[in-house]
Parts: sequence; structure tokens; C-alpha cells
Amino acid sequence: MRRRKRALASERGFTLVELTVALGISTSILLAVLSFLDMAGETSRLQINLAEVQQNQRAVHNQLSNVIRTAGRGGLPSNLAVNVADNVPDDFTVAGNPTVDGSDVLRIRGLFETLLVVDTTNVATFGYDAAAREGFVVVDSILPTAVAGQNLDHLERVLSEGLPVPLMMVSARSNETYAVAEIAATSTIGPADVDNDGSINEGERRAVLRFSTNPVRGTHNQAYMALSSSPLEWPEQLTRVGVVGILQEYQYYLREPESAIDGGRPTLSRASLYPGTDIVAGDAADGRVALADGVVDLQFARAFDADLDFQLDEDEENPESDEWLGNHPDDEIPSVVGFAEDAQMEALGWPVALLSHVQVSTLTRVASPALGYVAPAMDRFENRNYDELDSPTGEELLERRYRRRQHRTVVSLRNLPI
Repeated sequence: MRRRKRALASERGFTLVELTVALGISTSILLAVLSFLDMAGETSRLQINLAEVQQNQRAVHNQLSNVIRTAGRGGLPSNLAVNVADNVPDDFTVAGNPTVDGSDVLRIRGLFETLLVVDTTNVATFGYDAAAREGFVVVDSILPTAVAGQNLDHLERVLSEGLPVPLMMVSARSNETYAVAEIAATSTIGPADVDNDGSINEGERRAVLRFSTNPVRGTHNQAYMALSSSPLEWPEQLTRVGVVGILQEYQYYLREPESAIDGGRPTLSRASLYPGTDIVAGDAADGRVALADGVVDLQFARAFDADLDFQLDEDEENPESDEWLGNHPDDEIPSVVGFAEDAQMEALGWPVALLSHVQVSTLTRVASPALGYVAPAMDRFENRNYDELDSPTGEELLERRYRRRQHRTVVSLRNLPI
């Protein structure tokens, strides 16, 4: 009988208290595991978001650096090749597209795709009739003084599409003497006996580019001619053309989101414009080419070697002796809505011809906010005041939930004349 009771006792199993304790321990372990997994997932998402931001920054700075380096290619002076609309107001637009209030807009001009050499040994390659205000330039795919030929494909595309683009013609004697005029519809390009051997071989092509210096001729001729070394006139010193090309203009800006399609975030964009105008060189999409998301501020600063010591002085404590323009809120930048004109820059004592570097600064943020996170307060970003609070509330708090990164790149303007 005693053995039977002992057997029943061993078969009773767990008591309610024991089950409760075991369940509590299991639940605690499960919650800890789930919390760890959630933390790991959040960390992974954060790392992915930060990696995306850094990748965007690298892509943006690489692209902007490449185009900035080509600014002025062909001989365009610095004040026409590079300019900045500083801390634009909320109603500022680029090609009809609204920009982000307080950001900068960069304007770059140059012979980006076409820089063609004219055979100056042949007097028949250039002519200008001052009375008729008309002229022509002949460009061949093969030059007698060059081993390799030159590509006329971009020029052929422009002529075939009948685009009212500006032809920049640079003197064979000095790149400080140049003219800009609209290519006439009578211009031609096609096969020709370039080397005068009695036959037309593969690759032999000739372009006869015609133009008028009458400002009322063409679509944008007045705007183009205003960019010449002798605005609206043919330069008297330009008696022989050595280099020609299609002058292009790009503007880089932050486009304000206009709809839910934009995701509520600004988009770093590029506009291709007819130089000297606010008209898109192409269809509307060419005025808002999206380059990157996640950029919430875009700032540019320009360096001028004002004392000719071949060094760029940067002194935030004394902006007066600082040779960077646009990197400090105390910089005296002309108070114009848009791009500063030469006279305004010169009035400040800034020798525009000695522009040597451009600094690109971007402020980027991740795509998603993080609960409990507050980004460190910013006093300013370059010369734009932020004056953020240490303990933000309302909309500022919501914006500061996003992690953000700053990045700067200094670019040398290697194509500008010294």
C-alpha cells in the first residue's frame, strides 16, 4: 500500500504554481528574444538608411564635381561660367520649378559636349560681313595638322533637330576674345572631301555653321550675344576663329515637392537651359531632371584669391579676411533675387576673374524618422542660419526625428582663364 502511494505521488506532474513560474520564465525569455530581434531589425534599417544617404552624397558630389570642373570650358570667363543664386526666397523658380526656400542654385556654363578646332591655316574656314552682320565658320572632321579626327556627332544632332542653340566662337589669338550667336537654320553638315584627295572617305564630314549678329534675328540671339566678350556686338579683334562649340547651361537646384509622388521630400534636380534665358533646352522634363533624393539643403561657396598669394584664406571669426564667399552668414553677398551681376560683385571688392574653387555642401537625411531620436541642433549650415533649439517642439521636433548628414567637397576650376 505504501509503495502504491509512492507511485501515485511520482505521477502527479507539475503544480499550478510551477506551471505559472515556468510560463513566466518562458515569456520573459521570448520577450527578450523578440526585443533583441526588433533591436537588430531597427539597427539594420538604420544602417541601410545611412548607407543610402552616404551613397546619395557620394553620387551627388561626384556628379557636381565633374561638371564644375568643366565650367568655362572653351574660354568663357569666370563670371559667366560659374554663378550662385544665394539662399533663394520661397518664390524662386528654375525653369518654372519651385525651389526649396533658403537653398542655393548653381549655374554652370561651358562647351561641355563640343569643343572643335577650326583649321586656321585655311582662310576659307571663317568669314564675317560686318555690313550684313552675318558670318560663317567651317569645321572639318579631319584636320591637316592633327593625327586623330574630331567628332561632329553632337553638332550633327543639334543641326538635325533645328535647335536654336548658341555657337561660341573663340579667337585663335586669345580666349579672352569670343563671340556667342545663335546658329542659323541655313547651317549644314554632311560628307565632304575634307583632305582634298578627290574622294570622300568614311568619316570625312564638314560642317558649315552660319550665324547672324543682329540681336533681333533668331529665337534667343539677343540673350546669346549678351554673353560675348563685346556684348551685343562682334568683337573687332576676332578676325580668325580657332575654337568653336555649342555653349550649354546647367542649373542645379533643390526642387520643392509638389505632390505625393515626390514623397514629400525635396529632389536635387538639374535644368538644361538655353544660356542667358530661363527657357528649357528641350521638353519640360529637361528642366527637372532628378539626380538624388534625400538632399534637404544645398549650399555653394566660391573662393577668390583676393590677395594673389595662391592661398585661400578661410577665417570664420573674421569674415572680412575670409576669401570664401557664401560660407558664413556675415558674408556681404549682393542682395539680389537670383544671380549677382558683375558690377555688384566688383563693388564688394571681389575680383571675379580670380575665382578658383567652388565648395559643394549638402545636408541629407534618411527616409524614415526614428521615435525617440532627436538630431543635434544646428546653428547654421554654411551661410544659412538654422538657429535650431536644443529642445525642439512641434514641426521642428518632427523634422529632427530624421537622422541627417553633412558633406562638403572643394572643386578646383581648372578650365577657367587665369
